[in-house]
Amino acid sequence: MVKPLVHDIRWEAGIWLIISGLLLLAAGAIVLATAVWPSGSLHRWAGVPLAAGLALYIPQFTGPQAIRIAHGLLMFAGCAWLGWSLSTASRQLRREPTQAVGAGRSDSR
Repeated sequence: MVKPLVHDIRWEAGIWLIISGLLLLAAGAIVLATAVWPSGSLHRWAGVPLAAGLALYIPQFTGPQAIRIAHGLLMFAGCAWLGWSLSTASRQLRREPTQAVGAGRSDSR
């Protein structure tokens, strides 16, 4: 019996390329969540579900269909929440007039 090419790519030599790419994606997701957390203009928790979903690509890669569906829902929730948070922050920034840094301070030094 001849093995299909997809088996060789997914489970033989190609698995290392896939795993290294997914590890880099997980690292980028963690950087994203740590950048959103202290931003002040976005909701603090908005990046966490998306980062969790991106970091969990490797476990869902080999999981059963129920795990992949739950992972897809987590990714949807993370993307929707972060997108909503970005949209809200963008609208709020357009409404507020820009102020110079330090304007309005009442330091009497």
